[in-house]
Amino acid sequence: MSVRVGDRNESRIEFLYQADKLYDEIFLLTSRYFGIYSKHSPFRPKYSQFIRYRDSDEIDNFVKKQANELEELASELRRLLASVKSIYPKSKIEYERRLNYISSSLACANSIKTTLNSVAKYFDLDINIPEEDFYG
Repeated sequence: MSVRVGDRNESRIEFLYQADKLYDEIFLLTSRYFGIYSKHSPFRPKYSQFIRYRDSDEIDNFVKKQANELEELASELRRLLASVKSIYPKSKIEYERRLNYISSSLACANSIKTTLNSVAKYFDLDINIPEEDFYG
């Protein structure tokens, strides 16, 4: 039995759920300064030699800039995917508009990946660390 377009409810789509989850994870990561700070000292001992050769203001500026950029990109990704979800194409124009939102979402996701890779490169991080070592 089909439901008229006006009577449809917003369904919880998996990609939108994952975008929300990604936003939350990015927010946690940026609120911890990408994990370079610890509770007991300004910087973790692992990064102390790296940081000794750099100005702390330079590091703070880099971290804040990247954190703001990541949060904006994650927020934009959520907005674009919500727009994709709300369009039910009935004509070619609506189909193309939805396709534009999808391609913009992919570009935004690639920008998030690029920004995270630049942070990993800046701090010389090993991004292949097992999860239990990261949280342990």
